[in-house]
Amino acid sequence: MVDRRRGLAVLDPVSVSGHTDGYTQSMAKVMVSFADDLLAEIDQEARRRAVSRSALLAQAVRRELTRRDPATLAAAIERSEQRFADAGPFDSTVLVREARDSR
Repeated sequence: MVDRRRGLAVLDPVSVSGHTDGYTQSMAKVMVSFADDLLAEIDQEARRRAVSRSALLAQAVRRELTRRDPATLAAAIERSEQRFADAGPFDSTVLVREARDSR
């Protein structure tokens, strides 16, 4: 079947959305390309964890998607470092003594 709106050739039973009509009804199918050595590492790790290749890749993608954006993280670190610099030098023993004596 050809989806003329998108110019895609789609084989049944896969719909244009990538969802199959078979045993994985609620899951889209995607095609990705990996170098042979990377695919071998993926398969080896999937066997070691006793999970499917799809499960391993899904876990890796979920983990990556929850990671903070490096630029946002770098900006937060820079703000924190600036706050420490703005606070100036201090002696922790003085702070502890003041806290203890104020009780």
